[in-house]
Amino acid sequence: MGVVNPLSEGGVMESRAASAGGTGANVGAYLAEFVGTFLLVFMGTGTIVVGQEFLGWGKLGTLEIFAVAAAFGLTLMVLVYVLGPISGAHVNPAVSFGMWSVGKLSLIDLIGYLIAQFLGAVVASAVLMAAVGIGDETVPLGGTALGDGVAQASGMFIEFILTLILVFAVAAVLMNGTVDKFASGLTIGFTLLLTQLWGIPMTGASVNPARSFGPAILGGKLADFWLVYLIAPIVGGIVGAWVYKIVYEQGKK
Repeated sequence: MGVVNPLSEGGVMESRAASAGGTGANVGAYLAEFVGTFLLVFMGTGTIVVGQEFLGWGKLGTLEIFAVAAAFGLTLMVLVYVLGPISGAHVNPAVSFGMWSVGKLSLIDLIGYLIAQFLGAVVASAVLMAAVGIGDETVPLGGTALGDGVAQASGMFIEFILTLILVFAVAAVLMNGTVDKFASGLTIGFTLLLTQLWGIPMTGASVNPARSFGPAILGGKLADFWLVYLIAPIVGGIVGAWVYKIVYEQGKK
């Protein structure tokens, strides 16, 4: 199966590549994933950097956390409506791995999505650096880092659980049309917002390897990236997609 469309009639996923009879690369979908990930990272991490550079933000407090959570959540909500009909608006390698693991994304599309997402995140961080600055030098470019007293193992578990929750919600939209198409953006966007509110003080609430990769690679802060912000979210995304698949199929019996 190729690329999914969560906003087709009835909210049920539809594959443009499959319906066209092709199994090759879907360049339009990859471009949508590049643009979508660029916008998500630019707006989300940009909120942090602008706050640090121009508003005197130090350690994020309650209001700052809400502002960052809203920036990520609302941006993703808009992207689902705008890019959902083109690529499914994954804009997150954890989502793409989850959809691939349950047979809703082909291997060639998975590879194309991953390249587009990671590249989009790096370009977003580069543009942010050139246009605004790096913000906090300890965690530059709005990157993710473990909170005070949070061990690496705890951080991995938190990212695993939060990503599982996010991809569970995404799967409800992308896989079987459980969520009405008009509520799809709200469902996914507000789920991301809630994971941010809970997780930012603990791990930065990445739930998206691309979101962490852009700031980490350009800011030179890769120490915790591989385990906490790459492996844990991807595993969480795969588990989240499978949990939804099992729950949905059992519910139909």
